[in-house]
Amino acid sequence: MPHLIILARRRSRLTPVHSRLTVVTAAVALTVGLTGTVATTASASATTPARQTASSGRSAPSAPTGLMVEYDRNTLTATITWDPNSERDLAGYRVYRRVAESTSWNLVSGSAPLTATSTTDVPPATGDTYAYEVHAVDRAGNESAAIGEWNIVSRDTTPPSVPTGLTGQGTTAGNTVRWQASSDHVDHYEVWAALEGQQDQDGPDIVSGTAFTDAQAAQGVAVTYTVDAVDAEGQHSLVSQPATAIRPAPGTAPKPVGLTAQYRGDAVRISWDTASGGMGEMYRIYSRYPDPAAWSQVSTAAPYSGYTGVPLIGSYFYVVSVDDQGRESAPAFTSVS
Repeated sequence: MPHLIILARRRSRLTPVHSRLTVVTAAVALTVGLTGTVATTASASATTPARQTASSGRSAPSAPTGLMVEYDRNTLTATITWDPNSERDLAGYRVYRRVAESTSWNLVSGSAPLTATSTTDVPPATGDTYAYEVHAVDRAGNESAAIGEWNIVSRDTTPPSVPTGLTGQGTTAGNTVRWQASSDHVDHYEVWAALEGQQDQDGPDIVSGTAFTDAQAAQGVAVTYTVDAVDAEGQHSLVSQPATAIRPAPGTAPKPVGLTAQYRGDAVRISWDTASGGMGEMYRIYSRYPDPAAWSQVSTAAPYSGYTGVPLIGSYFYVVSVDDQGRESAPAFTSVS
């Protein structure tokens, strides 16, 4: 028998107004102390570029050892420490930082070599991962290689940008809203639905992608949707511009029956009983692809009992028949495992 796929709305038991969810994700590799200080795992880099000169004819100093970086999420400060070198002609040390995804290093210890074996740095509070290296420098200006690098994850103090381009479309399977992605470091989106002149009574739906189908929307009623983005720190963006959708009642075309979905090579074949709709009907096939939380039309089928070519990545489908006024029937659901 067909499987009815229902997207359940998350219910809030606390308050009818906007409830906020704080999502906490582990952003460090080893230890997060109660004081907010974070020490993350060092990773040796076999491709770390050596910054050394040969103008003096001398060999470069040895690479510093014992590198450690602690990041305080309260003060947004990284404390870098290392063991001292033993060269007699040592002038000091230089500390470099880069975004982990980049290959470009930036000098963060100042123009003159450091004579101490520790320093502090305040990386941009963007939620990015930053890598640190320390190099020894002799009096002739020769710079050592680095023995390895140490990564920290910065705290993100900037809320995501507001989602834009929100649109709403009503189908017999529910109202689907779509929007443009917010800025980087979005953990999830909150989709709010409210009748005209009212607030969302049961809290937001939590969505990881940029589309959502509200299967609980009533037929023939205008529903206004808004979306905001939430990052891993629990910071919310501003609320998007609203979009309205109305879920239509089914048209006169009969609902397809006998729906099945089977793998056929590199695609899925969706089949149904044409006798239920009569020859000459037009059909539309929807899938929860590419957005797992939203239904998207993937094909229009001519008046016959099946269609092959639905992407394999889709697992849940429904089919509707279309009457002579372009109105869709009630949906017939199926899935393939």
